[in-house]
Amino acid sequence: MSNDSSSHTRIINVSKEVDTDWFPADLGASPVHHQMWVYKHTLQIWVTSSTVINLQYSIDGITQTYELNSGVAQPGGAVHIYDILLPAGATYNVQHATTTQNVSCIVAETKTSMVG
Repeated sequence: MSNDSSSHTRIINVSKEVDTDWFPADLGASPVHHQMWVYKHTLQIWVTSSTVINLQYSIDGITQTYELNSGVAQPGGAVHIYDILLPAGATYNVQHATTTQNVSCIVAETKTSMVG
């Protein structure tokens, strides 16, 4: 199940394999927003079992993998919250590193500050 709008995106209880993107397309700042602002995406992540959660962050055509929580496996069955800052043109997706499992992620967007 998914639901996308200008202010939030979510996947709820969706089975995902190891090292595969959770969202069908990379997420970025909503297109209705002005390019001079930086946007914050707050991710509320839930996984079935303990796993390392990775962020695939892309900007200027370069993608880097960041292990959230310093690479420490997040326990299953609990909500974990992360804030991601997105300048113009940045995109990201989420993956996990251990066992095929059900995942949920709710993303809320807020405008934070002007670039420059």
